[in-house]
Amino acid sequence: MSKFAMSLERGSLVIRVPVRVETAKEGGKRREQEAKRLLTRREVEVFEAIRRRLQDKEIAAELHISVSAVKHHVMHLLRKFECASRWELVRKFGFKD
Repeated sequence: MSKFAMSLERGSLVIRVPVRVETAKEGGKRREQEAKRLLTRREVEVFEAIRRRLQDKEIAAELHISVSAVKHHVMHLLRKFECASRWELVRKFGFKD
């Protein structure tokens, strides 16, 4: 994290505005932490499974829940983060390696 001043010029007046710069990795971690505060425990588990590229059947087997329950949790995740698809959701937070 570093700070620098960005100059905005209007006529001859120069305004210096402090700007916080963060790396993509820092920004991603911060967004992920904020997002997890909005989720239930089960939604976090489903979210992590999606990040590991698991399909609904695999998630259901791993979490010992039905496929329809997985779909229900995925729907809630998409609504909470205003995403059109699970892959858009994952792009916001990145794949888990």
